[in-house]
Amino acid sequence: MALSKAGFAPDTASNGREALEKLQDNEYAAILLDLAMPSVHGATILAVLHRERPELLRRIIVVTGMSDAVVDGVRYPVAAVLRKPVSIDALVAEVNNCATRHASAHPSP
Repeated sequence: MALSKAGFAPDTASNGREALEKLQDNEYAAILLDLAMPSVHGATILAVLHRERPELLRRIIVVTGMSDAVVDGVRYPVAAVLRKPVSIDALVAEVNNCATRHASAHPSP
């Protein structure tokens, strides 16, 4: 709701497999990724994107409650890592940063 109120059109995936499918078929300015997702782990999604669509890594905001050791193991260049519980203001600010960088890199005609 907070992202909608901030002017974004959020989309959701109920598990990692669905997230990968949506990332193949849609264009997103910012991607919130939980590392602990059912069916396909967030770290696996990062590895697939690194191999197949590395340009998306800079649009990913990892949102996690996992330990520092797990988060430190994220070896791909993501936009940000937010720790749960996440403040709504921090979340909206990071999504806005990603969307702004994406819009700057892909100006409208």
